[in-house]
Order: sequence, then C-alpha cells, then structure tokens
Amino acid sequence: MSDFDVLLRGYDQGEVDGLLARIEGTLGRAPLEDARVTAERIRQASFTMVMRGYDPDAVDDALVSYIWELERAERTASGQWRVIPS
Repeated sequence: MSDFDVLLRGYDQGEVDGLLARIEGTLGRAPLEDARVTAERIRQASFTMVMRGYDPDAVDDALVSYIWELERAERTASGQWRVIPS
C-alpha cells in the first residue's frame, strides 16, 4: 500500500501499487517479482480512473522522481555517466 491520498476519483490503487512494486524491485529496494521497468515504461504508464483511487497529481509527481532516478541508474550502468570518486 502506498502513502498517496485516496480521493473520490483517482488512479486505480492496484495498478499504481503494481507499477511501484516493479520500480522498487528494479531499483533494488524490494524483491523483483516481475520484469524490470525502464524510465520509458514509466512515461508510457496510464492508470484507470476509479472511485476511491489515488490522487493523480501525487502519483504523477512520484513517477517523475522515479523517472529521474531510473534514468540516472540507466546512464550510469551503460557507461554514459561515470561516477568519479571524490
């Protein structure tokens, strides 16, 4: 379960929680129980609007943060960015 506010109409909670679980697994913060997710996949995500769903603005803001984090990880892993020790 996520910490998003539940509104009268919002994003389907199960759909959002499923994507967030995949993201957390991809980032190594949780077990990866499905295919890894990419930043591009998050950009393409859409959710069903339902009664008593998650606040769309809050979910969208969280997804943008995940996109930035995944893009950084993808670039670092591909060698596009190098981590230089300080």
